[in-house]
Amino acid sequence: MNPHALTLLKGFFAILLLSSGALVYWEYRTEGLTPGQLARQVREFGVWGPVVFVSAYALLTGAGFPAVVLSTLGALVFGKWLGTAFNLLGAMGGASIAFAFSRFLLKDFFERRVFGGIPWYARFNEGVGQNGFYYILLVRLIPLFPFNGINFAAGITNLGYRRYFFGTLLGMVPHAFVYANAVAELGESAAQGFRMTSGLAVAMVLLVLFVIASMLVKKSIERRRGAAPKLGAD
Repeated sequence: MNPHALTLLKGFFAILLLSSGALVYWEYRTEGLTPGQLARQVREFGVWGPVVFVSAYALLTGAGFPAVVLSTLGALVFGKWLGTAFNLLGAMGGASIAFAFSRFLLKDFFERRVFGGIPWYARFNEGVGQNGFYYILLVRLIPLFPFNGINFAAGITNLGYRRYFFGTLLGMVPHAFVYANAVAELGESAAQGFRMTSGLAVAMVLLVLFVIASMLVKKSIERRRGAAPKLGAD
């Protein structure tokens, strides 16, 4: 394909994706929709609800829409088990879309115009290319790192898609369940007048244990990688 035509095509898809995400986010903010209202809309689709939800989750997070809103929605509509599964499917779809968008439309620009000639970035990028699975697993396990930011940032590095995919999948499974479980239990507690149920107590304990386990995994991975650059470093 002609280079100029390819550039125009990239620009078109970039504008389309970003404008779609911005439009949906604007509608969400201006209409004042709550997760409960969105949940009722999803239920109206009946048996097609899961398909609509997963597709919307993937497309919206791929365009930069906050994943936490959709994960909350999934847990409220489908419960902790199916909510975990559908949230994970949607998140993996969104992560893949954002990664592809960044890889094919942004990587060349950042390498040439932003990071070109910067020694530390070259070393970092080399480390990511060699140990990308551990990098992405680490940042997915630690809930402090923004989901959408990781998706787009990974695409402009030398991280291979296979390592990105499996690192993302393994890193998000525990987080997806703990979060969906907490939201679902909180929803059931709210339906009972915000009583402290045994399920909610267990969910809160799991949240604390997950944070502790995440930090332990972070330290373990850092010890294993030794000389590799650390994503959490300043």
